[in-house]
Amino acid sequence: MPFGPYVAAALAAAEVYLHVRLPDHVARATGAYGWDCWQQTLTTRPDATAPTDLSGLDLTGTALAGVGAVGTTWIHTLWATPGLTGDITLADADKKGVTTTNLNRCPLFGHASLNKAKAHEAARIANDCAITWHSHHNRLEALDGTPTMLISAVDTNRARDALQQRYPPRILSASTRDLRAEVLRAGPPGAGACLRCYNPPEPFVGDDTLRARARADGPGAVRALAVEAGVTEADVHRWLDRGDCDEVGTRLLTTLRRNEPEPPTRFAVGFTSATAGVLLATETIKTLLDHPMTPGSQDSNNATIQFLNPTAPVNHATRLGPDPRCPACALTNPATTIWQRRVAQLDVDGARRRPV
Repeated sequence: MPFGPYVAAALAAAEVYLHVRLPDHVARATGAYGWDCWQQTLTTRPDATAPTDLSGLDLTGTALAGVGAVGTTWIHTLWATPGLTGDITLADADKKGVTTTNLNRCPLFGHASLNKAKAHEAARIANDCAITWHSHHNRLEALDGTPTMLISAVDTNRARDALQQRYPPRILSASTRDLRAEVLRAGPPGAGACLRCYNPPEPFVGDDTLRARARADGPGAVRALAVEAGVTEADVHRWLDRGDCDEVGTRLLTTLRRNEPEPPTRFAVGFTSATAGVLLATETIKTLLDHPMTPGSQDSNNATIQFLNPTAPVNHATRLGPDPRCPACALTNPATTIWQRRVAQLDVDGARRRPV
């Protein structure tokens, strides 16, 4: 299994980083330590009950949103796990594709991948395994259908909110911040945090501001906008003058928002992304096996590792309840009822398939 080696490599890289870059902040050595992905906790020895053979485990119905540092590690880990099968959807809408800034954190990509669409390139590289990858150069929420299990590896709160609005029955998420990696099993509805919880979306630029920018960019920008949105230049000029809320206006606003600059890149190091991706892969498999995040705590749904002090007691799995201010999973939101119904139906279907 690749999980242990991958996490061990990340822990070792973190030790080197701390001693070289942050020598005054290195935690005092306490001997050997490790991380058990089966229990998502610090430990000095692996759990002997963890499975050693995943032959025939079918991942069909799983979809990954975001093929960046965390997402490519998730793909790499599943690719390296013997016996996994099934069809997986990969979706990433990054217009720039693979850039040089991706090469130090995305383990699948090399120089030959530069400028290529991330999802397509990841599917091509990982195609020599029993998993069939279906790649899309688009946002996952823009695709038809709702996956059985949604894997979120996106890096903005706006994207997380859009994914949550699809309300698939199973949602897993991983993210990083500074020297911390985190993985979440969203829900269950009403009892656990959703993707939108504690992650207020970044504010949208106003419609009038977008129109003013498009108008100021001149005739060349108008022509390019018309081509990209699939409308005529006359349609663009009419919308710029009047701002009609019709189908043309919706297309143009969607196109302009898609072309908005991304939020500034935050500090990131490869070992945190790699750890988040591996934890996400293990939770994917454990969820399919109906195994809890932590056997001793059935309601745990959130695990974190912060590397500034890798042996700190905060590095473990715990329960993350709903954000009381979150509108996406509030019990007063009708969509939460739909989410609950989908979860219940999936549980019933799963029970039917399991042998007695």
